[in-house]
Amino acid sequence: MDLVTRTSCPHCGRPRTADDARGLDWSSTHTPDGVGFLCGPCTRDRLTEIECGLVDT
Repeated sequence: MDLVTRTSCPHCGRPRTADDARGLDWSSTHTPDGVGFLCGPCTRDRLTEIECGLVDT
């Protein structure tokens, strides 16, 4: 199983599928622990905080 099919949004738990990986709805974050992905709704809800660097996604 690759990273795309075993990753889920850390905020809401929505699983990230292979179809999601080909789309533009999800955003990625890079941390010392690796790459994480936020689903589209959580990205939009937290966009200001993300852009200002106020949260560790």
